[in-house]
Amino acid sequence: MFRVPDGPYVRGGRTFCGAGLDSMVLPGGTTVWGVAGVVHGYLSGIGATRDLACRAVYMMSPRTRGNLRVPPTVLPLLTAALTPGH
Repeated sequence: MFRVPDGPYVRGGRTFCGAGLDSMVLPGGTTVWGVAGVVHGYLSGIGATRDLACRAVYMMSPRTRGNLRVPPTVLPLLTAALTPGH
């Protein structure tokens, strides 16, 4: 589940998921694993460090999302919650 194939992503950039788990490197270098999605106007996600020392769950109703994987309002919250020692 933690293997991400090295290849291009259809919307640009590199592949970031494999076997259902997404990976993302936060500012500062912490890699987190989880899943996010959009249903009926809500954006929600769950993420954790691989050792489960830090975990976060969020749900929001953004006015716009664009092509971003994580909206700008969510990234600082995830960084604070999922960076060990913060």
